[in-house]
Amino acid sequence: MPKTNPILLRLTEALTTQKMPKTNPILLRLTEAFEASAKEFSTENGRLSRLSEVMATQALEPRHALLDHIWVDFKADSGVVASVEPVPSEGCRIQLMDRGTSPWFSFSYILSVEALRSSRFLGLLIRGRAEGVAAFRPCLRYLLPDGFKDSFARNVILLEPDAEDQISFIRTDPQLVNEAVGAEVLFFFEGVNFDVTLSNVENLNI
Repeated sequence: MPKTNPILLRLTEALTTQKMPKTNPILLRLTEAFEASAKEFSTENGRLSRLSEVMATQALEPRHALLDHIWVDFKADSGVVASVEPVPSEGCRIQLMDRGTSPWFSFSYILSVEALRSSRFLGLLIRGRAEGVAAFRPCLRYLLPDGFKDSFARNVILLEPDAEDQISFIRTDPQLVNEAVGAEVLFFFEGVNFDVTLSNVENLNI
């Protein structure tokens, strides 16, 4: 892979931002496998690269579709006040003015179960920013015949005014992957209000 590959540079920046030296063997192994791992989720990554094409909506309803198979969600009839709008050449702006009584507020999208079958970890390369500060925890949801089971990343993604790339990992469970009839990734946001712009999300099969 060329050293000037822009996605490789983003991955290196994301990891070194989290205090990982560029010579760290984990970073070297990740960068060597990056292109192949990203291709496993090419359909999902293609959709997520189009976040700047969302339609502006001032009063969101639960399970609001931003694009095909990409949603913003919260509990129905909980008094949530939120909006979305495109930011040209940057991404999707999500504003939560009032969380009401909803126990969650999430950004989510469908993920290929077939691609997960060969992975040990799901990697998430996330670029975004916030007016002020906002935080969310990534989650891999296994959709099972009789319900669902969630597996959370250990780290919280913190968004600040300057946009930057960050990376998160979720260990996959082989038994749940085999049982699952579908899968989703969810970003569960913290706090009662926030103003964030998500520029891009890339899924990696590690």
